[in-house]
Amino acid sequence: DDFISMASHELRTPLSIIRGYADFMREAPELSKETKDYVTKIDTSAKDLDLLVADILDVSKIEQGRISFTFEKLNPTALVEQVVSSLEIPAKEKGLGIHFDKTQIDNDQYINVDINRLKQVLVNIIGNAVKYTVKGEVNVKQYKEKEKIYIRVSDTGIGMTEEERAKLFEKFYRIRTKETEDIRGTGLGLWITAQIIKEMNGIISVE
Repeated sequence: DDFISMASHELRTPLSIIRGYADFMREAPELSKETKDYVTKIDTSAKDLDLLVADILDVSKIEQGRISFTFEKLNPTALVEQVVSSLEIPAKEKGLGIHFDKTQIDNDQYINVDINRLKQVLVNIIGNAVKYTVKGEVNVKQYKEKEKIYIRVSDTGIGMTEEERAKLFEKFYRIRTKETEDIRGTGLGLWITAQIIKEMNGIISVE
């Protein structure tokens, strides 16, 4: 765990430099369109690697009990809306609809959470819905029921078996099918998500 933590921190600096130079190169007027496309691919891969490093760091912190939270009272509506908006372009590129249903939201829907960690959870769950949906739509809904706030994400994705559902929040578990073989991932995201939600006294479930 100590080695992983140290190595992950050390990876962060060169990754930031790579992404910084990629941004700089993209603005260079003398580059051809083809070369700019290559630079974009460099930046995309560096971003993917940065996210992987972040996941590894989170796993290390969680397992060592070193993950910290700053709790504050929050109506999550604006945060959910922000995350949904940030995923509109990836959804549109796949021909998917993405919607946030606010019809059952009132001003009294507050929870006590770490805002940055809640955002991380929402990006992971809603992002997964977009990632694993081939056609149709992703719907996000916030509502209150029996003094609990629910944020529900539903999609028209590829689905899963009962056995796959039972293992979904296990570390390194990924559903391996013909439909998922080209989708990149480590199987850490949902495990981290489940641990964060547990630490914030919430519950995550799937059906």
